[in-house]
Amino acid sequence: DGGGTARPALLPILLSKGPLMRITVLGASGMAGTAVVNEALSRGHEVTAVSRRRRHRAGARLTSCLLDVTDVEGVAGLLRDSDAAVVALRPPAGHESDLAQLTTAVLDAASRNRTPLLIVGGAAPLSSPGNPGTLAIDDPTIVPPAWREVAQASLDQFRACKAHSYKGQV
Repeated sequence: DGGGTARPALLPILLSKGPLMRITVLGASGMAGTAVVNEALSRGHEVTAVSRRRRHRAGARLTSCLLDVTDVEGVAGLLRDSDAAVVALRPPAGHESDLAQLTTAVLDAASRNRTPLLIVGGAAPLSSPGNPGTLAIDDPTIVPPAWREVAQASLDQFRACKAHSYKGQV
């Protein structure tokens, strides 16, 4: 059953200084992914940095991997040997609407091994501080029209996570 909970509790482990973990970062070449890779390495973890293009140089505790996350089998294989994974995906400009589908593919892969996932998302699903009954995406003071497509992708990603049977995700 892929709907079970993850192996260890993810967030407390990632935020602590130990134990050392094998962490896979999907979307490792983006802003959030790069920050996660650097932080994990600074805490002594072993990191597999995955992206559509190679940007990280392999090192003592860093492996760089080129992989399309729509390859569920490939992602599942990487996650099999991981203690946890961070999903920091952002599709290229013009393909923002692919984010929910990409996230669902990663959730499917993680559910096979019950690999804990920390999913980096956007603010669209949050409530507007000025109007608690309104989502941030619907408040133009938070999400201007130029960012609406990206925000919609964030909201769709959030909804895909909520709807997925695998609950080993935050």
